[in-house]
Amino acid sequence: MKLVEIKINRYPTILKGIVVSESNDWYYIQENVVDYVLDGFKICNKRFIREIKEVREDCFDCKVLNLKYKFSDNHVPIDNYSMLYSFLQKEHKLIGIKLKSQKFMYVGRIKKNNDKSFTFTRIGVETQALDTITIKYNSVRLISLHTDYLDSLELYISSVKSEL
Repeated sequence: MKLVEIKINRYPTILKGIVVSESNDWYYIQENVVDYVLDGFKICNKRFIREIKEVREDCFDCKVLNLKYKFSDNHVPIDNYSMLYSFLQKEHKLIGIKLKSQKFMYVGRIKKNNDKSFTFTRIGVETQALDTITIKYNSVRLISLHTDYLDSLELYISSVKSEL
């Protein structure tokens, strides 16, 4: 297990998590939001990383997380942009996308994957459809998957559909 702290350009908050996998373009980590709490996964674009530090293995956090962490089979292909976004489109799960600002996150689903961009359907905080936007592959700084927030919205959407 490798615990890292990642400083992303223009983001004041440090991202901390367990490295699940790494490619030339991305880090795929399970986020350590606070203390020993793991909440979802983040895919961080290396292009926007200002600094990355590995947390010493002998620190208390590492010892506790090492006991708690169980590698899950949440494999996401991060070898290149196209593979990653195609996979996320096929999964049809809610994801969070962060661009320049850490202050807000687009929540929704990838509708269509293009050569150098993708079409993203955004949803609001009460799961209402908002709009569809086009996002360039290389402008994405951070992708969130399977966080408690996203999974809760996904659960709500499923329950509403089953009532119809």
